[in-house]
Amino acid sequence: MGKSLEAGAQDKDGKAKEKKGNDEEAMELMESLREKEAHTGFIANLMMGKYKPLSPFPLQPEKDKRLADEWLSQFANFLAEKVDPNKIDADGDMSDEVLDGLRKLTAFGIKVPKEYGGLGFSQSNYRRAATLFGSWCGNTSALLSAHNSLGATLPLMKYGTDEQKRRWLPKLAAGAISAFALTENGVGSDPSKMRAYARRVYNSKGEIIGYRLTAEKLYTTNAVRHDNVALADLVIVIARIVDDPKEIDTKGVKKKYGLFVVEKETPGYKVGKRCHFKGLRSIFNGETLFKEVELSPNELIGADGAGLEIAFKILTIGRLTIAAICEGALKQALRATCWWAKNRVQFDLEIGKHELNSRRIVDMASKVLVLEAVSHWCSSMIDKNQDIRIESGASKIISTEILWESLMDLFMIRGGRGFETYYSLQHRGETPVAVERMLRDCDINLIFEGPNPIMRMMVAREGLAEYIWRGMKMTNKKNPASLSEKAKIGFWFFKQYVKNIRPGSSLTRKFGSHKAFMAGEAKKLVRDFITASLYHQDKMKFKELIMEQIANRGTDMFEMSLVLSWAEAHPERPMIKELAEYYCRRKREKLYPKSFVSWMAKGTQNSVYRLASRIMDGEAGWLTDGIMPVDLPDLEKQK
Repeated sequence: MGKSLEAGAQDKDGKAKEKKGNDEEAMELMESLREKEAHTGFIANLMMGKYKPLSPFPLQPEKDKRLADEWLSQFANFLAEKVDPNKIDADGDMSDEVLDGLRKLTAFGIKVPKEYGGLGFSQSNYRRAATLFGSWCGNTSALLSAHNSLGATLPLMKYGTDEQKRRWLPKLAAGAISAFALTENGVGSDPSKMRAYARRVYNSKGEIIGYRLTAEKLYTTNAVRHDNVALADLVIVIARIVDDPKEIDTKGVKKKYGLFVVEKETPGYKVGKRCHFKGLRSIFNGETLFKEVELSPNELIGADGAGLEIAFKILTIGRLTIAAICEGALKQALRATCWWAKNRVQFDLEIGKHELNSRRIVDMASKVLVLEAVSHWCSSMIDKNQDIRIESGASKIISTEILWESLMDLFMIRGGRGFETYYSLQHRGETPVAVERMLRDCDINLIFEGPNPIMRMMVAREGLAEYIWRGMKMTNKKNPASLSEKAKIGFWFFKQYVKNIRPGSSLTRKFGSHKAFMAGEAKKLVRDFITASLYHQDKMKFKELIMEQIANRGTDMFEMSLVLSWAEAHPERPMIKELAEYYCRRKREKLYPKSFVSWMAKGTQNSVYRLASRIMDGEAGWLTDGIMPVDLPDLEKQK
């Protein structure tokens, strides 16, 4: 106790210093886990002041698409016939009939290679499946994405040995369900506080012959069917690797992590309470408990000490599924919005033709364009083995926040019916649309696989890596740089600032309006960050609000560039160029407003009525392609 009081100091300043010290320890761990390979993606280039249009858009090859067409049709039929999203929500459970049906369809082996009994689909085809189930049922989406995107499937495929793949991938393809256990009661986004540990076991020769795992994990999706009843057949567990459990509380010990596979029947493993939430009421999420679980070296995926790095890499790919799920849900929301906005009449006018609602409709339609572009582009990049480490985090931010905003717009358009439950609407004889359920289910996406505020810090940190490592070297007090090193670094920053000063007219001649704007903003972003860094110096790493703004500007330009490129790739689609132009102009109006008179004369508000009318009349029917059909009959005009 005396030691902790001394460490905490005896005044407010001392406590603040201790907190900062703890923050620095966590930051040092995160820095050590960063991939050292330089980023080469769009956002990294953007934050170096280099704007490169995302053209031509990398479309999915038709040959690859045909490989999944028949299965997707069968899957859609199964969802329509056997998966009732409202019953699953109301029951708080999923029937064995649904789980067994998913197994028979190999829905738990969508990405598992065919040689192990899976479907062997590309990321692009998996995206199509995720868009389909994302448009239908949030609980089914959580089940399948947690298994196929995280769980045991990807870690084994990417980092498992041949023996591990032969042992487990066929089981997963056949329907063994898997879970991913990372979070603990005191550990969310900061893994430095992790208390789960796997103690090495040695033989007489000093060779590692196994591990004994002890952990209490929380919020493990797919793990718990009911209180104390397990669902998952395999659980991936992240834990500290130690020789002595005392290392957990010993300062200065280098932290190493392992990624382990634990089977349901392994002695010492059990599940605890199932968690229940505001939304996703049938998600099988809860406590997973491990007490002296004996594991062999063959149950460690990857190297001893590489577990957390592998987990982060898996999350990079896993986040793309969230974007695809949000795309499906958003398209379903747009369909419901247009249907109600055309059928509901107030003040002798279809409500979709009132200007505020017209804008909601056009906003939502243009955001469908964004999510299509983000989801397709990221999936194609994965299939081509391109670097999207930063863009993955950006896609998660963009998709989850766009869906949330759009569902709030649908809620406003539906009015009281948006607050009323599906079964209440049905009981009163109205066509039921489960807006209330969709809203409850979508909130968690803002937190799943990394809360959006943390994702913004990651986007900024990784995008600005070239600046940050130099700045850290210059301001390092433990190992201070020499004067000559500081001079070299200072001159590098000066050169970056100067070369990112460029007249706007030359950018306009090179790129055209929106692209010229983004090229200019990329250069301004560099100048602004260097200015902030000079002002705050070694305190810059604590300036989260500045980093948040940098991340927002980067993701805004990522969205705009993708939308323009996606529209260029699909000239045959009615209204696509108009919606892309609308989105870019609307984004610029909100972020970089001009005078009221200029906006009134030339702003997007002048086009919303015309565009919304055409969207409600079905001119851009492609906006709801790739999702589950829902019967929304024409109604006698509701008053």
